[in-house]
Amino acid sequence: MPDQALRVVEAEEVPRVPWTVRFRLWTARRRDRTGLLLHAAIRDPIRSPSRKWCVVMVELAGEPLASADRTSRLPKFAQLPSGRHALRFHVVRARWSTVFEKTFRLERGDVLLASCEPVQPKVFYRRSPRCDTWTLFVIKPHGSGSEEARRIG
Repeated sequence: MPDQALRVVEAEEVPRVPWTVRFRLWTARRRDRTGLLLHAAIRDPIRSPSRKWCVVMVELAGEPLASADRTSRLPKFAQLPSGRHALRFHVVRARWSTVFEKTFRLERGDVLLASCEPVQPKVFYRRSPRCDTWTLFVIKPHGSGSEEARRIG
């Protein structure tokens, strides 16, 4: 099967995420932590026999920072030092995968919110997407002048 399509969105404002992600983000910001918050919207049931199983992961220098699959859907936070980071965003499947790399500069207190919606089996309440969709957004700390965030660059 050919490589699956990939779509990367650099959000202008905080994307809509579940309360579990908002809680992890609130905890990280309250503790003044800098890092990556990974959210994977995997809707595949744990016991379903499917060839479209996937593992969503983010790597730094070849080492996995955070990953999620259908058995571990809670958002993952990985602490990073301030500075420039070349991250690799990867969705691995049984027969194919998608990958892209992007470099981010994180200041103290910044949180990179990486939300992924991978291609999934058809489920009764939603059509399966045709491509892996990543939404990336850098959230600034509370006292940085801009309460929201800045665009990724």
